[in-house]
Amino acid sequence: MRRLINLSGSIILLIVAISFLDWDNLRSALLRVNPWVFTAATLIALSQFIAMGIRWYYIIFKIVPLPLFEHMRKYLYSAFLNTFTPANLGGDMYRLFVLRSKISSHVPIIIALLRERLLGLLSFFLVYLLFLLGLWAQNRLLIREGSVFFYSGEVIVTLTAAILILPYLLSRISKLSLVSSRARLTAMVANLYEATSFNSRVDFIKLIGLSVLSLFIWILTVQVVALDLSIRISLSVLGVVVILVELARLLPLNMQGIGIREAAFAYLFHVIGESPEAGFALGTVSYLALSISIILSGIIGRILSSLSPETS
Repeated sequence: MRRLINLSGSIILLIVAISFLDWDNLRSALLRVNPWVFTAATLIALSQFIAMGIRWYYIIFKIVPLPLFEHMRKYLYSAFLNTFTPANLGGDMYRLFVLRSKISSHVPIIIALLRERLLGLLSFFLVYLLFLLGLWAQNRLLIREGSVFFYSGEVIVTLTAAILILPYLLSRISKLSLVSSRARLTAMVANLYEATSFNSRVDFIKLIGLSVLSLFIWILTVQVVALDLSIRISLSVLGVVVILVELARLLPLNMQGIGIREAAFAYLFHVIGESPEAGFALGTVSYLALSISIILSGIIGRILSSLSPETS
């Protein structure tokens, strides 16, 4: 029932978004798609899962010491399962289920999944702020007070600071008598602390570097589609637009943010003074490439499973 509601919400959002657009301009934009360029964009989008799979391997290896091949195939298939669930939860549940039998407790795997989510979110924030600085140097009118980029920048700065100081806060909270006197609260705070802290600065840089790499691969995918659609906007502008859409897509409101993401592209293109129809077309084609790359990820994951000695 929930899946049906999410799907219905996606369809309604798409209809509402399309109703505000000029169909002739939208059709004209979509007809400019070159199949070869679209194929290249799909393969570029697929490569981001390799970077994220390596990141997952570094996160989970000390907990479940399987070879990179094993963790990679599980990750690629889990990426495919994200297609059917809001906020990409399906892949998390799959990895929790298949790795649970390898260790005595599921808690370390949940901690690893939380750490992965935190790294992904932090990479969104850091890269957004980087592009926002570029946008400030290029066109300060777009980030004037009261604009969506200005407010989102304020929120993201606050959230970034909160994430970075969270381990310190949790360590202080763990020393409070109210917490230390209750076993369940103590365990919860300890688990959160483990999820938000890292073994070393080198470990953090390696993991956040892979997170940023995967995000830049996705932005490159959208850039390739934009050039194919004859959309000429700077990388800074495209970067802030793409990341705001991705953050909106994380909300567990419907399946994969369908409807939200295309409408968000159209709205943000209107904000930057570009055609909303071009933004809608860019979002539609880019996420179609992503969807196909996710399907390919699942196929590769299943092929690798058939080659794995673990399943033979």
